[in-house]
Amino acid sequence: LASGKKPETVYASIAYISYKLYGYPITIRKTAELVNITEVPIRNMIRSIMRNIHIIIDI
Repeated sequence: LASGKKPETVYASIAYISYKLYGYPITIRKTAELVNITEVPIRNMIRSIMRNIHIIIDI
């Protein structure tokens, strides 16, 4: 999934998804500001992650 992607994009995408799983109200725009890149690569990366991963939350 991450091949050919900038490390910042990968880290930002994982951070965004992690915050969302914990119920933290973070936006893609805020994530982009924190990592200092544009929203588009994060959005695309999240889409590709969500297409290829099944998240199992064990409560």
